[in-house]
Amino acid sequence: MIVAVLLNPTIDEVIEISHFHVGGTFKVNRSETFPLGKAISFALSAKTLNNALINEKEVPIKVLACIGKDEIPIYNSFLDEKKIAFRFMSIDGITRSNKTIIDPRTYSVTHIRKKGFKISKSELDRFSNLVQDTTEAGDIAVFCGSIPPGVPNNIYFKMIKESQKKGVKCVLDTSGVELFEGYKAKPWMIKPNLEELASLLPDSPVIKEYIENPGNNLKNISNMSKKLLSDGTEIVITTLGRWGAICCTKEKCLYGTIIVEDPVNTVGSGDSFLGGFLIGHYLENSLEECFKWGLACGAANTLKSGAGLFTMTKVRDLYKQVEFEEIV
Repeated sequence: MIVAVLLNPTIDEVIEISHFHVGGTFKVNRSETFPLGKAISFALSAKTLNNALINEKEVPIKVLACIGKDEIPIYNSFLDEKKIAFRFMSIDGITRSNKTIIDPRTYSVTHIRKKGFKISKSELDRFSNLVQDTTEAGDIAVFCGSIPPGVPNNIYFKMIKESQKKGVKCVLDTSGVELFEGYKAKPWMIKPNLEELASLLPDSPVIKEYIENPGNNLKNISNMSKKLLSDGTEIVITTLGRWGAICCTKEKCLYGTIIVEDPVNTVGSGDSFLGGFLIGHYLENSLEECFKWGLACGAANTLKSGAGLFTMTKVRDLYKQVEFEEIV
């Protein structure tokens, strides 16, 4: 099965305010609250795409997460409603919260992030054991997101190494020091953005110009991505925001893009991309098809509030609009 591992969940509140700016007083157009976290956004995307492709095979997906004890009921209810299997470990603390302010007039997005619970060593050990007890050879384990205060920066390295011993394919989707340390375990797949890609390559060129205009630097970015491939890391996907993404293996590098009109919210688009890609992989689609499903899911996510909460119809439609080319 596909197991999504979440150490640092978040209660996401999406608030729509017209003409938002710092220092003002505003009326809220609408507000929605979602009990999420990167692994849950990933699982929602994967579930939706699997439902769209259900004639091929039903893919078992399970979320393993640390959740603040008082927030467990809302997470239970949410994932039960979405028909996603889960196992939560109760943490003695409050789950962090994120506020996203969207201005529909200017398309600006403002994020306000709070810190949440700390995890003790004994709690972390129990959760690490839960991950190992749940996974087995042939599974895909997706290690998602940031880590809470009190957790060592090399936690993903340790979890990936233990999982690899059992024959589990490991995917790492995080940032900062956790990405740098976790990559040392040579996970099967990583999904950095441009800044994260550069952080893994200390001798990489200044990438300011790449970030400002990735479309003019595709060859350079693909060459940087290929440097991270190894006997262990077989796929590197570098996301480029509205410019699409580059998918590299030892055999080829693909550049894919899709035009999205009037995006509503980009939060969770990377998680949705990953869900689409891995469902395609699980169903033994070609690399090109996996990449197209990933791009379609990432694009579909931008059209609705709530990470990973797009529709089967929309993702099918967007799949047909994906354009990609091989970078040589």
